[in-house]
Amino acid sequence: MVKILVISSCTKTKAIKHSKQPTCKDLTTKSDKERFRQKLPEGSCKAREMYLGAQHKNILKAITILRRLAEVDFYILSAGFGFVEEEEIIPVYDCSFTKMGKQMIRTRANQLEIESDFSKIIRTKNYDLIYLALGKDYLEALPNWQTKVNTLTVAFSPSLNPKVISLAANSEIVAKLSKQGFTIHGAVGIKGDILRIFAEILQQHSHPNEKLQTILRRRENLERYFENELFQQRQQSFANFLP
Repeated sequence: MVKILVISSCTKTKAIKHSKQPTCKDLTTKSDKERFRQKLPEGSCKAREMYLGAQHKNILKAITILRRLAEVDFYILSAGFGFVEEEEIIPVYDCSFTKMGKQMIRTRANQLEIESDFSKIIRTKNYDLIYLALGKDYLEALPNWQTKVNTLTVAFSPSLNPKVISLAANSEIVAKLSKQGFTIHGAVGIKGDILRIFAEILQQHSHPNEKLQTILRRRENLERYFENELFQQRQQSFANFLP
């Protein structure tokens, strides 16, 4: 069975609020996650249920579809805790890499062992596709991600790695896709929207399992699928969606 790894980012809007929720200053090591989980049991829930942002919601919709066709692992990169698995119980918190300075992001990433955990995650299985739904600030916590991935990867950042397909995520792309009739949740949510649209179109094929296997066999196949199914049929070239 095809194996897919999806990594998304945490969101500011969360399902739980708590007067004693920790901030970045309170969360400096990976062990703090368990400490606050015990301290705030009523302020904790599964990671997949904690986040309410548009990107996260659409990632979940896409994963629901893709799990009918493939084995999908889902991790969330949290500025508070580092990488968390979707079923992991985490406490509510207030911490984000967004608008945080580069040096501060790098410092927190080291404290939370983000890069080493990323290496472990991508080596867990022989993935056929890695989908990095991470913006610039969150990729800053993974400064060497491009040298670590050795399988077909979709990312929203320019890359010289031949395994990586880079897509743009900005207001211009949002406008282009919206005009084509797709439901897009702004530049912040588009990384989730594209995966959702990819999954929705895929499931409409007469043999979606076989189609997915073919698409992920080579980088060129996935590029051609994006172009033919998502872009070109609506009078847009794949090149128009590159960063």
